[in-house]
Amino acid sequence: MKKVLLIAVLFFSMHCTAQSKRDILSVSPKTVIKDIEGNKISYLQYIELTNSGDWIPVINKKDSGETHFVQLRKTTKAEKEKIISEHVIGHQSSLTGKKAPRFRMRDVTGKIISSATTKGKVVVLNFWFTNCKPCILEFPTLNKTFEKYKDNDQVVFAAITFEKKEAIESFLEKYYFSYPMITDAQEICDIFIQNSYPVNIVINKSGVYESYTIGGPPATGLDSVIDSALAKK
Repeated sequence: MKKVLLIAVLFFSMHCTAQSKRDILSVSPKTVIKDIEGNKISYLQYIELTNSGDWIPVINKKDSGETHFVQLRKTTKAEKEKIISEHVIGHQSSLTGKKAPRFRMRDVTGKIISSATTKGKVVVLNFWFTNCKPCILEFPTLNKTFEKYKDNDQVVFAAITFEKKEAIESFLEKYYFSYPMITDAQEICDIFIQNSYPVNIVINKSGVYESYTIGGPPATGLDSVIDSALAKK
């Protein structure tokens, strides 16, 4: 077995490109994930635990270099302080200013949102899941932003989650979130992000990341970013 590779996900989110992050750490619902005692946990539990800042994934690799399994360990005080300062307050990814990937997704009403249908428009994306407390705390701010631009046909919104449609519908009976909703979207999550939530993205008319913000709440400054993207040719 090759030497275990220790990675602080949120730390690398600041210093690695999207491709290099995937080379270093690719955790998905198919990955074998274990808690500190070696018991298997779900992908949703993994996201919730790492999002809290209390846990860091340790990647155990096979001799071939492939991930064998992921096991969590407790963060040190210094590690947690760094994660909280970078993630909860929110920070700009190094992806800001770079070309966004092509995409195609369908919202819960059946509407297609894609690179083709949004060409020449500003695209506002939010990545979230139901057990992410910072994600939920952003809802009021995001709802206000949506209300401000909902009648502007040059701005397209989408809230994206890897969770099932049924679970989201049940959740939204208790919490109001006005963005058009994309569920069952693990593939889209894999294209845009790497295990850090919430993420708020604004893609300008040229298909470039006007803003790529990791962490929250609150999602402050989003309106000014949208206005800046709209003002560009």
